[in-house]
Amino acid sequence: MAMLIPEVVTHLEAKLSNTLRLPLIGPSARNMSLLSSKSNGKKLAQMAQLPIGPWAVDIYDEDEFYNSLAGLVVKHPEVRTWLFKIDDERSSRGTAYIDLLKMQQVSHSAHASAPALLGGGGHEDLTEPAVIGADAGEVRAISIHRPAQ
Repeated sequence: MAMLIPEVVTHLEAKLSNTLRLPLIGPSARNMSLLSSKSNGKKLAQMAQLPIGPWAVDIYDEDEFYNSLAGLVVKHPEVRTWLFKIDDERSSRGTAYIDLLKMQQVSHSAHASAPALLGGGGHEDLTEPAVIGADAGEVRAISIHRPAQ
């Protein structure tokens, strides 16, 4: 039995299938656009009650990104590595990750070498409190206007 199995189904494939009276295997163009989004894929997995990790979707600007990431890190301290995927990128473009343990190691190294770099020999406490609940603009403003030590 013959059938059409295109990579992407458009109105042309649907018309050809109808003209040739052959079954068309694949989602409609409307449904394919829903299935091709990374965010929608996560939503479908959640609806199907499949096991998924913590996540955030529908993030459209830098402030939303930082606020969402901060909230997820605080809410899920057991997660060491966070993966980021941009919806409108393909072929692994727009994919990145951050390993919080590596960041912690870099931070400790930077704090350990800061007195030598700053010309001080003392053991001042260089740790600063985290800014929780601030938006990205507030965090930027705090880091820009921080008094010199």
